[in-house]
Amino acid sequence: MQSIGSEGLSPMLERSVGPQNRVVIKRVGPDVSASDLDALTELLLDAVAGNASVGFPAGLSRDEARAFWIEVAQAVGADRLILLAARIEGRIVGTVQLGFARFPNGRHRAEVAKLLVHSSVRRRGLATDLMNAAEEHARDAARTLLFLDTETGSAAEALYRKLGWTAAGVIPDFAYRPDGRLRPTTFFYKVLPPTETGGPILSGEPATFTEEGPWDE
Repeated sequence: MQSIGSEGLSPMLERSVGPQNRVVIKRVGPDVSASDLDALTELLLDAVAGNASVGFPAGLSRDEARAFWIEVAQAVGADRLILLAARIEGRIVGTVQLGFARFPNGRHRAEVAKLLVHSSVRRRGLATDLMNAAEEHARDAARTLLFLDTETGSAAEALYRKLGWTAAGVIPDFAYRPDGRLRPTTFFYKVLPPTETGGPILSGEPATFTEEGPWDE
């Protein structure tokens, strides 16, 4: 069961991932600490090493991965996107981004991007909870249309279908995987019901999961 704090803004999601571990999902600000930057860098390197189609080729260096997250932090500071992170014992082990449209005619929509969960903590539901958190923040930011793309036939595609996303179409040979193979990409969208309290996300009391659920994705 999810409970939202009195102001209903900037929710934080929290759940158990084992007898002693809990995962907390909340926003990361533009002033990313050195330890968080290291963890985000490791996340991206781990994804590329696993041949995930996340925009980077095999052989991505640590400096290149780190530079990517510095650019992301700058975009957060410019209010161009929201960066959410899943933490276990304070360390970032998963992340997802909400990117906002550049032009005002797209002020109702956001792009979900870079859903990453470290290989050491997969199959515990972190990807599902990151997506749920992204939707919660999108609603608070008055975004009613979300879209994303993913490698066709991937585990991520199956996850998005399970979470109720609608496939809009497939483009063949859209992107290279780290192994150098061209792969098709499926584009998805999800319509969110408008909320009465939608608006700019501000700091507020956390939203907390008080009932455990399956951690199978």
